[in-house]
Amino acid sequence: MREIFMQALADQPEADALRRHLSDMVYSLMNQDKDLIGIIGKYKLTDKDIMLKIREAQSFSQLRKDYQELMLLYFNELKERRLSQDDCNIQRAKEYIENNYRDNVSLSEIAQRLGLHPNYFSTLFRQKTGETFSDYLRSARIAKAIELMNGTNMKVYEIASRVGYNDNAQFHRAFKQITGISPGQYKQKHT
Repeated sequence: MREIFMQALADQPEADALRRHLSDMVYSLMNQDKDLIGIIGKYKLTDKDIMLKIREAQSFSQLRKDYQELMLLYFNELKERRLSQDDCNIQRAKEYIENNYRDNVSLSEIAQRLGLHPNYFSTLFRQKTGETFSDYLRSARIAKAIELMNGTNMKVYEIASRVGYNDNAQFHRAFKQITGISPGQYKQKHT
């Protein structure tokens, strides 16, 4: 934005031409990002209405000040909205894992359900949870296995199958990675 106003200061365009150019930029940004439409619309006919400020500015410096302040306000709100959207997506992913840990749950499947690219979802998941998707899934499955060991008389292989492990050896490895002991040792100690 600074460059736009520096160029305008150097070129000395007519006030109406500058106003049109700034308005066109706002419309172009809204066209590129639909969330911005809602944010800008929210401030329509208020003291934070950018189109009104563009039309009514009495001086170049006032126009520059108002335009920069309002665009900063809008972009900060857009950023906050995006962050909360990311948090919401992670919460939805965790809920999906909680409800489907028994199945063959994959990062790609959840990313697709959320409408996100798998690489973006993977990075986002790690940023928000501090764990990779596969580590989180493994922890959720082992937590459920521990619940079953503590609350039922099921055999270890039955529990493994119930929490999404079709391969007993894989279940034993995952269990030991999380708890530090084998499922059999855990069962002996805690039941």
